[in-house]
Amino acid sequence: MALQFYDLNCDALFHIGRSLHRCDLSALTRTCWYLHDALLPLLVYPAVTLHKRILPSFYVFLSNNTRRMPSLSGPLRSLVYRRSFTIIPPSVPPTATTFFRVLQLAPHLTSLTIRSVIEFLTPDDLHSSLALLPRLEHIELHGLTPDYEDILLDVVPYLRSAFLDVFMNDMAVPMSCVDPLPFLRTHATHLASLQLVAAKLSIHTPSLANVRTLAIQCLQLSSAGGASPWIVPLVRQFPNLEELVVGALVSPEGWILATESMAPQLVREWRRIAETWQAQYGTWASGLRYLRMSSFSDIYVLGPSCGITRMEVVRIDAADVSSNDTARTVLSRASPRYLSLGNSIALKQSSNELLALLDAISRTPSLTHVSVSFRGPVADAKSIFRTLGEALRGSSVSHLSLRADTDETLAHVSKSWPDLTQSVPALQRLFLCVDHELIEAWERVEVGEGGRSWERLGGVKGWSIWNKEGMALRR
Repeated sequence: MALQFYDLNCDALFHIGRSLHRCDLSALTRTCWYLHDALLPLLVYPAVTLHKRILPSFYVFLSNNTRRMPSLSGPLRSLVYRRSFTIIPPSVPPTATTFFRVLQLAPHLTSLTIRSVIEFLTPDDLHSSLALLPRLEHIELHGLTPDYEDILLDVVPYLRSAFLDVFMNDMAVPMSCVDPLPFLRTHATHLASLQLVAAKLSIHTPSLANVRTLAIQCLQLSSAGGASPWIVPLVRQFPNLEELVVGALVSPEGWILATESMAPQLVREWRRIAETWQAQYGTWASGLRYLRMSSFSDIYVLGPSCGITRMEVVRIDAADVSSNDTARTVLSRASPRYLSLGNSIALKQSSNELLALLDAISRTPSLTHVSVSFRGPVADAKSIFRTLGEALRGSSVSHLSLRADTDETLAHVSKSWPDLTQSVPALQRLFLCVDHELIEAWERVEVGEGGRSWERLGGVKGWSIWNKEGMALRR
């Protein structure tokens, strides 16, 4: 007798179900009770995205099926609630009530994302909803105001990761940031990762000593006059920090600073104040494993005095490599092992600017892994790569990743890299990439007595070495 689809065991059905689109999987679960009971958990195992229009129907689905299968709530671990941009019929029940009922049926939820909180949940509503989720480990909340400060008070005891978007409506200030740390005052002992959209950190709130990873899109200076630079609340509030991402520095008046275009004497003064404070009160004792900022100028102004293992710079500005020698100062103080210059160098960039940057790299003996991103339009790529090789001749760079923004740019890079490898004695491996994808990998090998040549690595081996050496760009 021919094998029927429902004759397959649960393992085979799960393997097939995981490769199906959620709509197709939903249709399959409605064909018979056997497939319904076997495959229904797969419908809720990936993150479920809801909005106001479909929230009532999802509640009916969850209510009916958990009545038949009480174990269904187990696989439902991740929930995302976003804004609806369609017209909502008047018959749709109140969102807050329905949302509360959904969470009552999802006690095993470990990840929750809510966008535009202020539009449908009061602080009491949100606090009551979170009290239903004792296993929650990650939370992402958008559209909060200071009125929501107590929403996490004595709830979600196992919270380890948080994303908070807190704002203050003040039309007199271009960017009016608030201190989000009071939201987390009962989670200081176990919170390990924190992301903030905008923050004006205070040194008077309890520190989050367990946080190891911190990302802030906009960090506002808490007071005018430079008496308390940006580095102060970071060190005091996060004394055991290992990874830091800062998108932009914001003045006390609410303006995002273009540090690369500011007066050099003001930039140097901010740096001096930051270094003086750290010399007196201390910095991160074990250094940072990872730092990502917009420019060398921003890192210079932030002024960390500790070592930094991995440094990523989003863009290169003229001030970074001009007379104030910002890049060289930053690299010499941090002594990074890995440096990534993301989306930074145009192939038409002036040779003086490029040479100054490469000189800063070559004068940093700790640098062994460098990733450089090139962008078009393509100019004289061959000449630039010859310049690149000559400038890095005396460097310690052993692993180099060349990233292109398009396949066309990569084609010019691929033709020109031999001019680079012949000039850099320390270079052992070379990686060619487009965006986040590794295209080619090359390794220097010994040939005969004292001879060397370049061998192309296979796809699996090249990808393995690329990841093991930490050359993959973080997203």
